[in-house]
Amino acid sequence: MAPLFHGDWNATARAHGAGRAAQSHPEAAAAYHGGGFRPAAVRAGVAELPSPALLLAGEYDPDPRPGAVRATAALFRRARAVFQPAAGHYPWLDDPAAFTRAVADFLAP
Repeated sequence: MAPLFHGDWNATARAHGAGRAAQSHPEAAAAYHGGGFRPAAVRAGVAELPSPALLLAGEYDPDPRPGAVRATAALFRRARAVFQPAAGHYPWLDDPAAFTRAVADFLAP
């Protein structure tokens, strides 16, 4: 499955995939999947945020798909959904320069 989460299954992506277990936090995952995530409370909370939000997703990301990213952005008062071309679930690995530009553009005054 790991190659499907990357825009390019290159050496960087393979190294990232090999370290997946070390990147996990079992306690946080258990809390999230065990009822710690309350969608209604999250929706209400983000609707009240006054700050702008950037939702940056890779074009090839299998989860979340672009429609889900757009729907999530709509929950915020001021959100921008950006889709990085040719990137998967880890756009900062697939094209660090494009990722940096997207974030810098969002943060620019």
